[in-house]
Amino acid sequence: METIAMIVAAGRGRRAGGKIPKQYERSQNERMLSLTIQALLKSTKIDAIIVVINRLDIKLYMDSIKHLNTSRLLNHCFGGTERTETVKNGLTELKKYSPKKLLIHDAARPFISVELIERLLNSLVKNQAVLPVLPIVDAIWEIDDREGNDYNIKPGPNRANLLLAQTPQAFDYPTICSAYNHSKKNKLDDVTIAHEAGIKITTVIGDIKNKKITSKQDLAFFKGIQ
Repeated sequence: METIAMIVAAGRGRRAGGKIPKQYERSQNERMLSLTIQALLKSTKIDAIIVVINRLDIKLYMDSIKHLNTSRLLNHCFGGTERTETVKNGLTELKKYSPKKLLIHDAARPFISVELIERLLNSLVKNQAVLPVLPIVDAIWEIDDREGNDYNIKPGPNRANLLLAQTPQAFDYPTICSAYNHSKKNKLDDVTIAHEAGIKITTVIGDIKNKKITSKQDLAFFKGIQ
């Protein structure tokens, strides 16, 4: 296969405060994970999708995909206790498909657009790792000290030198496999693994609508989508 998208969906989503992992919460009777899968399926450049899930969530996962009648959704596989282990398991599962390009996407970003996917894959033609980013427009302040819920703050770094990272993060498949094989520690995202392996990271403009559902407020917003 030319291009596969991996959805990382093994996390527990505790910061969102729900009774179930946030990727299985519903909006208008659609589970978040189902919406994420459907958003990726809109791109004709994605040949297949694999979802890496937690073993505890098999019933929730099967309920999420029961109405998705597509051969492009591959059999799921199981993740680990940390994100890095989860992605490693997904990379190993994909070896039998021999993809050339790989998108790695958070299950909790259900609003990914076809336009952003196109930008990533177009850039990946000449690059090995592509990261969607957004500039920071708010003022940045740094916590200098904290006492309980009270913060002492000071002016933070220059926001002009900072970027917000999003997913999907796009990679040459053999290259990101090699990077993960040499990584020993858990990292927050995949482009960090690539960077530490010495791979040049190319950026494209992200999408402000491509928000990650993280907090209780984010989850309430998601559930209220019309």
